[in-house]
Amino acid sequence: MNIKEALSGATKQLKENTISDTPLLEASLLLSHVTHLTREQLYTHYDHILSNSEIENYQTMVQSRLEHTPIAYIVGHKEFYGREFLTTPDVLIPRGDTEVLVDTSLSLLASHSDKSVLDLCTGSGCVGITIALENEETQVTISDISEKALFVASKNASILKASIKRVVHSDLFTQLSGST
Repeated sequence: MNIKEALSGATKQLKENTISDTPLLEASLLLSHVTHLTREQLYTHYDHILSNSEIENYQTMVQSRLEHTPIAYIVGHKEFYGREFLTTPDVLIPRGDTEVLVDTSLSLLASHSDKSVLDLCTGSGCVGITIALENEETQVTISDISEKALFVASKNASILKASIKRVVHSDLFTQLSGST
């Protein structure tokens, strides 16, 4: 099976099952992940023959999508503010419209001398980590009730080399006091 055939088959499946409004996009995102080719490269290498393991992995991913698993959980990452964040079912998927929150926070931080931020219910850590990376003088604390979410957020901070002041396991404010 070549790339063109794989894309065509998956696109047809996703379209027929009304899983997606953008079946070709989703099929190409999954195949790009499996082959380690960019989406653009997929289209310029239509005749490339996929290995048996690539076909198997791709079919497994398409089946997961047909079962309504979000793409970000299938591939294990999602872009946010120009950076790749790890995602697992233990965290919410970073959303583009949340980038407005980061922009607003950075704008507010520019006019304040206190550069402390608490990212409460951090999940993947995309908000707090991005603020820390965009404004390195800001002291960011991330907190979540879920230890699994804190693990994902901490891993994201490490991969992206973000300086996080504190990581706190807490049910909202129960383990937080003062200015964190």
